[in-house]
Amino acid sequence: MKRKNFTEVSEFIFLGFSSFGKHQITLFVVFLTVYILTLVANIIIVTIICIDHHLHTPMYFFLSMLASSETVYTLVIVPRMLLSLIFHNQPISLAGCATQMFFFVILATNNCFLLTAMGYDRYVAICRPLRYTVIMSKGLCAQLVCGSFGIGLTMAVLHVTAMFNLPMKRKNFTEVSEFIFLGFSSFGKHQITLFVVFLTVYILTLVANIIIVTIICIDHHLHTPMYFFLSMLASSETVYTLVIVPRMLLSLIFHNQPISLAGCATQMFFFVILATNNCFLLTAMGYDRYVAICRPLRYTVIMSKGLCA
Repeated sequence: MKRKNFTEVSEFIFLGFSSFGKHQITLFVVFLTVYILTLVANIIIVTIICIDHHLHTPMYFFLSMLASSETVYTLVIVPRMLLSLIFHNQPISLAGCATQMFFFVILATNNCFLLTAMGYDRYVAICRPLRYTVIMSKGLCAQLVCGSFGIGLTMAVLHVTAMFNLPMKRKNFTEVSEFIFLGFSSFGKHQITLFVVFLTVYILTLVANIIIVTIICIDHHLHTPMYFFLSMLASSETVYTLVIVPRMLLSLIFHNQPISLAGCATQMFFFVILATNNCFLLTAMGYDRYVAICRPLRYTVIMSKGLCA
């Protein structure tokens, strides 16, 4: 009954921004300030929408749901990060890490689909104004919100199950020079089905983004700030999926696909760039709509080509 020596991972250490050394206190103050402002802003949004009966419309209902979801989303991540900036080497158990990731994925996915629901609401308001109140009924609004949360819950279960079913034992003398993409290996025989589903969704996403960019480039009537931002978002989203999805599809077909440490770092680098870029492009689109609604006479002056760039 010989046993090989092994190290079993039972907890993780949050290093946070430890590489910044003396600047951690400054980062703590900055992040804490932004965090408090975010919480206060979301609470004000929800409170005003609840109090003012004139704002009891689908658009503001979705906005209040998004603000609430965003508040809980930040509560899952930021406090622990702030703690790691003050107290070094903060450990977290494997179960705690799984729980945090579970709620992180739920709320992040929920936020994305709430934005989709808000986009559909604006589409109906613009393209079906006479039937708006009929189409966007209270029942449909509730279904869209519940559907967003349901999709988030499903994605969280899939992610956490796949991630934390991975073996966590490593020999003491093994040096990590590459990673193995196990992907959805825990789903066994269903991997081919998952490959077909993800490939289909991926192709549809690429085709949709290419069509959006092509139409905006060809039609001169669409050469406006709103459609310019939309084309940039579609382009960024296309590259964003190219960074992640092809490798994931490969791991669904060929098992134990290795990736070097440098390759993993490169992939993460572009993933973070494009994910952050998408968020701030959405912010720019929101500002564009704000100017169009609140400053219509000065819209073309404010939203100049230079500012859009």
